[in-house]
Amino acid sequence: MNRRTILSSFALVVALGAVYVGATGAFFTDTYASEDNVFATEGVEIVMSSIGHTYLGTPGVGESADPTGFSYDDVEGNFDFTDIKPQDWGTLDFDIDNQENEAYVCAYIAGTAPSDAEDVAFYNNIQFYNGDTQLTFNDWVDLGVLTSGETTGLEVDYCFGNPTVGPNGIVNCAYDSSIDYNAAQDGDFSADFYLFAIQTRNNSGFTCDALEFDPNVAPEDAITLDETAFELTVGAEVVAYETPAETGATCDLTVDESLTSPVDPFFGNITDAEAAAEVGETICVDTGNYEEDVTVDVEDVTILGINDPKGGDAAVVDGRMDIEADGVTVSGLAFTNPDAGYGIVIDGVDNTVISFNTFTNIGTAYSGASAQAIYYDGNPGAASGLVISDNTIDGVGSEALDPDSGGGSSAKGIFIGDSTSPDPLTDVLIENNVISDIDSSNAPSDTNGKGAYGILINYGVASTGSAVSPIVRFNTISGLIGSWAHVVGLETDTPGAMVSFNDLSNATGENFDSEGVFFEGNPNSDVDVVFNNLAPGIVFGVAIHPSNSAISVNAENNWWGDIDPSDDVAVNGTGSTIDFTPSESSAYPTN
Repeated sequence: MNRRTILSSFALVVALGAVYVGATGAFFTDTYASEDNVFATEGVEIVMSSIGHTYLGTPGVGESADPTGFSYDDVEGNFDFTDIKPQDWGTLDFDIDNQENEAYVCAYIAGTAPSDAEDVAFYNNIQFYNGDTQLTFNDWVDLGVLTSGETTGLEVDYCFGNPTVGPNGIVNCAYDSSIDYNAAQDGDFSADFYLFAIQTRNNSGFTCDALEFDPNVAPEDAITLDETAFELTVGAEVVAYETPAETGATCDLTVDESLTSPVDPFFGNITDAEAAAEVGETICVDTGNYEEDVTVDVEDVTILGINDPKGGDAAVVDGRMDIEADGVTVSGLAFTNPDAGYGIVIDGVDNTVISFNTFTNIGTAYSGASAQAIYYDGNPGAASGLVISDNTIDGVGSEALDPDSGGGSSAKGIFIGDSTSPDPLTDVLIENNVISDIDSSNAPSDTNGKGAYGILINYGVASTGSAVSPIVRFNTISGLIGSWAHVVGLETDTPGAMVSFNDLSNATGENFDSEGVFFEGNPNSDVDVVFNNLAPGIVFGVAIHPSNSAISVNAENNWWGDIDPSDDVAVNGTGSTIDFTPSESSAYPTN
């Protein structure tokens, strides 16, 4: 079996009266869920809060339900029984709120047999239920699927005796003559309660049986996943765009090019609507071909296509969009711009979301410098918050790009730059995008040729600027050609970067070998390149530039195109290392 310690793409919650958050030591109290302590990691965001407890059907008060002998600790995350008596029973009530993606949720009660012999009778006879489902020590119970935004109740019932169990849990706890109730309890018995959550997306067939628990290690390392027990998939999953009509979004302003004499809040083009928009308003764009360059400089504006951007009634933006304000969301538009080098340019601002758009023919008839579909252009000053998800990028650049231009002539699907920014960029998520046909095949030799990139992160000067903990996951990228071809380039300091669950293939370097994930100008070893398909059609799955300082890259659990990855990595004698063991024996199935 192939068992692995859970990575950050899975959420582990340790709780009973408390929720343990990662390795921070932060907890919820027993009476409320603190917003600052929301457990969030890799697409799973769970809030668990205690809402009460009862003894013999009577509500308890505070942290202790005295005189039951039961207490729970909102700091240690465990529950204790110190003076339980025959026929004692009660309930522990929680709310579990899923604030992000749909997820499978599993529960586990970790109990250790007491060292005092007198306590063994209690340990062996205490019974726990969630509704009419019995929970046993040291075993998983499946709590099912929580959809995004769903809150479910979790009631854990206990009984020291013979329980009467109804559909909603224990309703009585009778005397059981087989139990030695008179055994003294000199010691203190306690146990911990755990929740495990994993996205349903890309994890088809997951069940709680795939989990194993080790009580002898730290909580964040306690769970391992037997991935042979379900199908782990990689690459982008095609998710349909939900229109404003489907989501119930309010359109404060509407753009419709067919209107001959539009009156506010109706407009004939996006530029006029943006100029009239106020902070926080939503602009909805109807079917049409909008030949305009658009600047968005109003904070917290949302721009939505009224129809599916992949359909025949899409809102097409034939031009460039510049985002110059914080909090902007652009979703559901179809971008094309063959005669210029950009689709969307984000001017170093915070909290930008670019999702469910299409980008076709960006710079494909352009004879100038670089072409990129989505470009985050960093500025001085720390920046935070960039989500690029569920976009389709097909056709960026061409052999017509000028290799001798001052700005170079590279072609990129997504570019996070630029390399001169002196301050960090944080909270970057690039996921579930499909990127193809990136072309900078414009030079016959390595003297003036430029590169093709699916995703390039080249942000910040090495001494101060960096892209901190960027996440690149569940993307499908193929069809690159250039003097060199880097499917994913981490070409600046990227501490804490995670490149995972991507399907990368078919990149051609005309003058240099192609690479799946390439490191250059990157001094940081705190990077994980894991659970990816790095083949076919890629020479080196992971490579480090000869001039790069010595680093160590975790590249475990990837598919490299064959069962011997030793010739699928390149470190070029810098003293760097790439850890590729263990590796997959076949390609991961794709979404």
